[in-house]
Formats: sequence, C-alpha cells, structure tokens
Amino acid sequence: MDSANLVKSSVALLLACGIISTAAQAAESKSLEGRLELGLEYDSNVFTLEDDAAADLSDSRKTLKGRLEGRLSQSGRYRITPRYDIYSYWYNTQSRYDLQVHRATLRMDDDNAPHQPRLQYTFTYGMLDRDPYQASHRISGRLTLSQKDEQKIWLSAHVDLNEAPGTRYDYLSGTAWQLALTGFDTLSEEGWLYGGVELDYKDRGTNNTTFGGVPVMVQYTYFGLKPFLFSSMPLTENLTFTGGVSYEHRRYLDDDIWSGATPGAKGREDHKFTGTLSVSHPLRKSVTLIASYKGQLRTSNIGDDPGDYRDRDYTRHIYSIFFKAEF
Repeated sequence: MDSANLVKSSVALLLACGIISTAAQAAESKSLEGRLELGLEYDSNVFTLEDDAAADLSDSRKTLKGRLEGRLSQSGRYRITPRYDIYSYWYNTQSRYDLQVHRATLRMDDDNAPHQPRLQYTFTYGMLDRDPYQASHRISGRLTLSQKDEQKIWLSAHVDLNEAPGTRYDYLSGTAWQLALTGFDTLSEEGWLYGGVELDYKDRGTNNTTFGGVPVMVQYTYFGLKPFLFSSMPLTENLTFTGGVSYEHRRYLDDDIWSGATPGAKGREDHKFTGTLSVSHPLRKSVTLIASYKGQLRTSNIGDDPGDYRDRDYTRHIYSIFFKAEF
C-alpha cells in the first residue's frame, strides 16, 4: 500500500466516523478519552519480526504510546467507539529498527441483544526506519457466551488481510484467521483475572534469504495455539501489580529448505513462552509511573541438528519505565 492509498483509507475511515458522529447527535451520552505514555526501554534482543530473531542485538529505545478514543451511546443499546492508536520506538544505536505504527479502529456493540454482539474494523499501517513495512485490514466480531455477576466468557474471531508495502517484507503478506475463547473475572473492586486460548492460522509466503552464507527458503505459513492468563491486583493503596504468562505453539505447514555444505529440509515447529509483570504507582490524579519487565523464550526444532542452517532458539528481556497520562 503506497502513501496515496494510505491517505485514501484514512480519509475513508475519518468520513465514516464523521457520518456516525453526525447520526448520533441525539445520542444519550458521548465521551472522549485519551492517554499518552512516554518511556525508556532496554531490549536484550532487538529484531523486527515477531517470528524471526534475525538480529541478536541489545539496545535501549525511547518509546511513545498514544490513544484517543471516543464513545457514543444511543437508545441505551448501541455503543459506537472510534479509536486511534500510535506507538513508536526510537533505538539509540540500532536506528534501522526504528518502528512507528498507526492503528485506526471503529467498533459497534449492541448491549441489549442476545449475546451482546460486537463488530469491529481495524486498519493498521507501520513504517520501519521510515519505510513502509506493514498494512492490514481486520474484520472482527465477538459474542458473549456467558455473563454472571462480574464474570464473562466471550467467543471472538477475526480475519486479517495483510499487505507488505515494497518488496523487503512481501513474504508477510497474506490472510490471517483467529478464533479465541476468553474469560474475564472481576476478583475485587480493583482486581481482575483475564485468560483464554487462541487458535491461529496465517497464510503467508516464503522468504529466500541467506544465513551465514547458506541460502535458505524460509516458510511463514503456520497454525498456532496460544493459551494465556493475565491478572491485576492492588498490593497497597498506591501500588498495583499486573502480570501474565502465555505459551504459543506454532506448526509451519511447509519445510524450510536450505542448500550449502549440508543441504536439507525440515518442517519447523516453535514453542514460545512469555512472562510479563509490572508495578504502577499514581503520581497525580491522572499521571501514573509504571515499571515493567517482559521475558521471552523460544525453542525451535530448527537448530537441534548439526546440519541445520541456523539455531532459531532465542531469549529476550525487556525492561521498561513509563509515565502514563490520562485525560
């Protein structure tokens, strides 16, 4: 997607939001909220692609995250939510991995219908080192299967139409599907528990590349299974703990194929374990200080044998400190 198409998509979304806003002038309630997070992070393993630790570099980065969200309620039933998100990384030394992502979302909830259906459209556009990197259109939906007091169980699904502008990351183009079963439980007035399991299928391309002088055709189409669990609870009056764990299993549909001195082929299978924890402390009414840690470990059957083209196992540690302002 070139810049002209990006502008067209953005304008179309803005026009849709404008039409909805105009139609909701008689809405019972309207609100506008936003938040901005600025911080510093240390990343022990900088790489640009979630499923390929192509670079094994450590670096610090300045990070910005922003969100602007509006809410329109009509007839006590429909909620229309336009939202815009941005996040950016600026690395201190590995500037070629600077990343900026824009995301526009339009969501509609019907709170009074059976199963409280939700329909959502999301457009995402990313730039890597100022060059187009990612563009996707997502259509998603959600149904409430069960609701009792402060407990809810949801079934959700989405489809992504992914494009990779240019040619550098064209193997990431394709269609992605996800089906998820999730649940939420309010443990106390300020504490909660959220967990679930996701089933993924990503129909991607192949990448012809070279690792250590060995020509390789890497496959990127896979099935995935991801269970996860997150929780938040107050530790003291002014200190809140949030943490979570997840496991992801990916089975790639086709073999990675390599030549070189010891040519071979192998069906790739990855296991990824992730743990996160953060502690937040309010500084003022709308300003919060957040310190967090994220650890990641991936094991892959590629690299287990001496003849494999590459050891695809990796570990990653990210330490962060943020100031979050809400308005």
